[in-house]
Amino acid sequence: MQQLQQIPFSIFLFRIRPDEEIILNKFYGSTIRGGFGYAFKKATCIFKNKSTCVDCILSGECAYSLLFESKIQNSNATLKTLDIPRPYILDIETYRKNIYNKNDILPLQLTLIGNSIKYLPYFFVSIQTLGETGFGYQRKNFTIESVLQQYPEEKEIYNAEEGSLTKPDIGRVKEIGTEPTTKLTLKFITPTRIKYNGKFVSIIEFHYLVRSLIHRITFLSEHWCDKKIEYHWNDLIKKSEDIRIEVCETRWVEFERYSTRQKTTMKLGGIVGEITYKGNIDDFLPLIILGSYLHTGKNTTFGLGKYRIENLRRRDNVENIEM
Repeated sequence: MQQLQQIPFSIFLFRIRPDEEIILNKFYGSTIRGGFGYAFKKATCIFKNKSTCVDCILSGECAYSLLFESKIQNSNATLKTLDIPRPYILDIETYRKNIYNKNDILPLQLTLIGNSIKYLPYFFVSIQTLGETGFGYQRKNFTIESVLQQYPEEKEIYNAEEGSLTKPDIGRVKEIGTEPTTKLTLKFITPTRIKYNGKFVSIIEFHYLVRSLIHRITFLSEHWCDKKIEYHWNDLIKKSEDIRIEVCETRWVEFERYSTRQKTTMKLGGIVGEITYKGNIDDFLPLIILGSYLHTGKNTTFGLGKYRIENLRRRDNVENIEM
């Protein structure tokens, strides 16, 4: 599965300073995602009075339309769906508390995948706009103090004193070296919502996870990286059914998000906790490792579906690439 190692992505950490005390709920990535969408449209849309992008003549070129009203990006893609995975993640894993004072730094991690990396300045301006207009039900304001690129290598690409955003590096995992293992422990950090046969699962069997990762990564690759991954996926899925759960210490957690766009409250429960799988894991490691960066399941745009590999010794060699 060497083609998986060709998918470009970059990870950034926005260090945000509140203007006053901000109180956030436990999974406030959903709050940021909702306000962020409006801020992105405000910062990028030329036709402010349009409610949708359906009949807009710029819908094929506009950053907001491409990223938030996504249609099929690659007309030659063999994988077609109305629900194209978005190529960005607003990651809530780094958040350790729900009250931030004026002197605190609130971290917001942003992952951009494939062609969306070139839109980093739009994301920056949109987060800046969100800080000026306020977010959450209290409409609290903030400023961006600095932006660090965390992947492929750590460096500062913006600080408030200088006021300029430098061009980011674009990376990929070039080579993955691991020690052979027959056990794999994954810690699901944010609620993970995986569907199988049309229903959300309450226990993540290994083949559920593999199917979810294949679906997400192959769609992201075709529609946002212009790369069709050729692999015997059906054979891999069949092999994944032989991997068993040895220890399962997970639970379902529930939370709600109000969608101003759909004018309704959405239930967004998912699985958190640790699972240890046992079997011949080696063939699945490239997929599992890439998924630990790109998340899996539903609602990944605001940080859901994040997991960490707990017991795998590995060596990642990272290469900067040009796009």
